[in-house]
Amino acid sequence: MTKIYSQILLVLMFFVSFDLLYAQDKYVMDPDFNAAFQSNTHFIDGKKITATVAQQDGKVLVVYDTYEYVISGTTQVVSKVVRINADHTLDTSYNAGEFDGTISSIALQTDGKIILVGTFRKYNTTNSYNIVRLNADGTLDTGFAVGSGFNYYVYANSKTPRKIKIQSDNKILIAGNFWSYNGVTKKYMIRLNTDGSIDNTFTFDDSYNDDEVKDFDLQPDGRIIAMYSTKVARFNTNGSFDSSFSTIEGWGSTEVSGRLYCIAVRNDGKIYLGGRFVISLNRQYVARLNADGTLDSTFIPKNFFNQSWENNANYGIFSFLIQPDGKVLAGGCFKKYGSDQAAGILRLNDDATIDTSFQGKVTGMINGYSDQDVISHLSYYSDGSILASGNIRMFNEVAVNNMVRFSSNGTINMAFRNICKGFDRAVHKLFVQPDGKIIATGYFFSYNGFTGDRIIRLNADGSVDETFKVDTHLYMQSSNFPVDIHFQPDGKILMGTNGFIYTSGLGAFGGAVIRLNNNGSLDTSFFSLTGTDIGLEGYMDKFILKGDGKVVVPNMYRYNSTVNLNYEIITLDTDGNLDNSINYQKPYSEIRSLKLLPDSKILLTGKNANSSKRTLGRLLPNGTIDPGFFQDSSQPDIVEFYPTPDGKILTMGYTATGHRISRFNNDGTVDASFSQPTYPLPGSPLQQQPLEFENNGKFFTTVINTFDPRNLVRHNANGSYDTSFDIGSGFTMSHTDYYGDIVTSIKKYNGGFLVGGEFSAFDGQYAKGLTKLIPQNSLNVKEPKTSKKNLIYPNPTTGIINIKAEGYSQYEVTDHLGRTIIPLTKIQPTIDVSHLSTGIYYLILKNGKETSVQKFIKK
Repeated sequence: MTKIYSQILLVLMFFVSFDLLYAQDKYVMDPDFNAAFQSNTHFIDGKKITATVAQQDGKVLVVYDTYEYVISGTTQVVSKVVRINADHTLDTSYNAGEFDGTISSIALQTDGKIILVGTFRKYNTTNSYNIVRLNADGTLDTGFAVGSGFNYYVYANSKTPRKIKIQSDNKILIAGNFWSYNGVTKKYMIRLNTDGSIDNTFTFDDSYNDDEVKDFDLQPDGRIIAMYSTKVARFNTNGSFDSSFSTIEGWGSTEVSGRLYCIAVRNDGKIYLGGRFVISLNRQYVARLNADGTLDSTFIPKNFFNQSWENNANYGIFSFLIQPDGKVLAGGCFKKYGSDQAAGILRLNDDATIDTSFQGKVTGMINGYSDQDVISHLSYYSDGSILASGNIRMFNEVAVNNMVRFSSNGTINMAFRNICKGFDRAVHKLFVQPDGKIIATGYFFSYNGFTGDRIIRLNADGSVDETFKVDTHLYMQSSNFPVDIHFQPDGKILMGTNGFIYTSGLGAFGGAVIRLNNNGSLDTSFFSLTGTDIGLEGYMDKFILKGDGKVVVPNMYRYNSTVNLNYEIITLDTDGNLDNSINYQKPYSEIRSLKLLPDSKILLTGKNANSSKRTLGRLLPNGTIDPGFFQDSSQPDIVEFYPTPDGKILTMGYTATGHRISRFNNDGTVDASFSQPTYPLPGSPLQQQPLEFENNGKFFTTVINTFDPRNLVRHNANGSYDTSFDIGSGFTMSHTDYYGDIVTSIKKYNGGFLVGGEFSAFDGQYAKGLTKLIPQNSLNVKEPKTSKKNLIYPNPTTGIINIKAEGYSQYEVTDHLGRTIIPLTKIQPTIDVSHLSTGIYYLILKNGKETSVQKFIKK
């Protein structure tokens, strides 16, 4: 298909000028961009996954949280459950309903029914009051009678049942922070019959500790080990307190120092405790008790930390999985165990030594993400492999997007991957190399399932350039991404990192500008990033690569850890040395962004110490302030600026009441002929402010969603809103809480435009983070001639197409805009198209050498 559209475009360009091509009003998604990658098993779109539970048939239930803005401006957590088939496809037969709050715990009954508890009060539109039972297909089980469900003490925090466990007799134990169930006073723990009614043979003794039960597990004889924030106790099968159990007082103090997060009981009754706590110097984060509650002296863990700064409030062990051989997997947020590296997960032998045969690791913990990465849930898959979920960017250097399945030694099952076509998270910046390859940066970790930590390079067709790899975690903090990139004639790449020196367990991050080789490796001849050879420190939005190879960087405060720069504009020569041949003056006390103009003048934005607004300034080629450029302080705070081909300057900024686009003349005065479009400003202001020009003077910008839900608009040359611009429903995303703006970058590219951002769809078609738009007229052409006609029948059709294959081995179906409807697949004599809406479609038959395009009509 790529060949067909390439031929069409070549023919069109003989008859349509480039300017006219770009003057088209209707833009569509280029079906050939990233067309080769067809696999899409992105079950959960960038959300926190709180649990993964495998059924006996190999299907997996996945519980995840999403976040929705409500009218008041607050954020509501919404939980959902989906099911994955054993062949790793999404189970569309499962009713993926929505909960209006979080899900704290999920349990499977032997009959396949599913019980969930949490903060929710509704399942879809039905009242559920913090507990619900679903049938095996996800529909509500109306036979589970919970009445008014759970209720709480009015001043209680974290008001929710926290944990479910189904006993061997199918009765249901539930613990958490509640005071009543269905109008009956029941505090902290309750047992239900299989129909949801209260089991009155169980009365939990809440007098031991008047506080919620955080977690619990059962010993082999059915007795209950209950975990509080800092204490552990045992209760008999009828709920009475078991005074024979040695509570935490037997460990030498009344409670642990810190917090307990999880508990697990082994088959011999011994009890694992996890959290962020200290019992003694060698019992940090994990401890084991004997079955009677005494401290197990044969289990002596090593230190998880030995310096106070490592005792981060978000660190700890959050999940256990006990193996049949008695060893235990512990997942959470930590970086080491004694002298061993143990990134987020480890397996301990019976004596608490680390099991070195387990090689799994949460790569993000190693790569500097620290408390942002955590394994919060571990469970077994039906074949004995292991499922882990939480906030997990990478596992064993592979992007996993918050859930992963691995074998007993930690090897990833690559068939079970939560990957998508396109980016897993937001694209923020796009840069085009001279050879046409595309570099994307932002808060993402994979593209087409290929791991790329905040930076990745694509080929011109949208596929991954696997020869390019950047060790981003060595050069910048986890909260940063590359902010500006320039390409040298020799193929090397200058990258702005917003770098600064930050001593941590990983060492020092790099300077504000580093140089990469063409394959993404560090060019140590510029800065080696060892010792004091780290270059510039400071924060900036953009820097300049001049024609002589020198680099100009604003707002720098130190060089190689020793030379103070006082936030000046600094020049580096081609070897990274300070170049003082030009002394750049500063129109403002703080300068964050600058651009080189064709006449070698430098346009910049900055603000003075007593001002909150960034305004425009200009320097002459010799570095002095341009006296002929008027600095207008009456204009909005300028976020981004774009020199136009005719020498004028478009700026994107905002006032207290809205976003504004302004245009300045070459001398810095406001261009009165420009309409200065202003958009109202509900909510947060746009951060990226992208803009790109057509060849006819018109230009694209992003806007806030409330002004135009398409999130990309076109302006006429005078700034007025162009109502003729048509991109259908435009750019949308599957959730309303996002990492950045919906559209963050626009670049003119190969007869169209690249658009990057946080979107998940364009005009109703799947497009995750990046797409290429082209004028519709490049697709809206007559059917290409073919020597073989009438290979399909009936035509028109109401649902079935029969094919006379005649040597063709593959087929795909597109609509009249060239959008792929059925991806390339093996030929078959009959195709079911009954699911397609009424319209004109194309069936493309292929045999490797020849292509036949057959138009058909779906009635």
